[in-house]
Amino acid sequence: MFNKVKFLVCFLVFICFQVVSAEEKDEVRVDEKELILEAEDYFETPQWFSLLFRGGEYVPNKATGVTADFQTKYGSQSGVWFETALEVQPVTTWGVLGVRAGTGVNHINGGGNNEAKFIAIPINVGLVYHFKYFRHQFLVPFVEGGGSFYFIRQIRQDTYNRTRQGVYASAGVQLNLNYFERRVAERFDLNYGINNTYLTAEFRYVSTPNAGVLDLTGGFALAGFMMEF
Repeated sequence: MFNKVKFLVCFLVFICFQVVSAEEKDEVRVDEKELILEAEDYFETPQWFSLLFRGGEYVPNKATGVTADFQTKYGSQSGVWFETALEVQPVTTWGVLGVRAGTGVNHINGGGNNEAKFIAIPINVGLVYHFKYFRHQFLVPFVEGGGSFYFIRQIRQDTYNRTRQGVYASAGVQLNLNYFERRVAERFDLNYGINNTYLTAEFRYVSTPNAGVLDLTGGFALAGFMMEF
């Protein structure tokens, strides 16, 4: 009787081992790091927006100031331009046409013993056209133009508050980072919906007609980082 029981137990263990072995042979193991997406298997997610961060040096060299000492206070200083902008892209079939709105801060500290600080907060709204015609395009030129409304304030010395209206035009180029790491870019798109990432460089011309002593007209070189999603 004991031998029969022993034989039955061994037989059942043998059967279970065979079943487990068969399942392991049939199991497909996928290492995510080794997963390669073929071009024909990947479809880019819809693109509707872009988010841009840009900045540069800021000194409006035509301003004379309320007390006629603007260039004395700030002319030799290096101000800071920082801006963030959101773009809606309703047209993406032949190039990319978008409506972009942004805000930020333009800031200059007075030099030497001068404690004055000049701050301008712009609100910009305009159109931007990207000369993008195929996926993973290495360089994407763009042009932009629109209107601005400025809140201006000087503090710590001869304090004043003003507002100004202006227009602007930009031309620049976007360097597509996806061009260098396409597989990583595709994973970003699939996982987070980010279609493209760019480094940007541009020249912007700002005009504030009828601004008087606080004329913010000038040309500025800007650089930034942009994501499309």
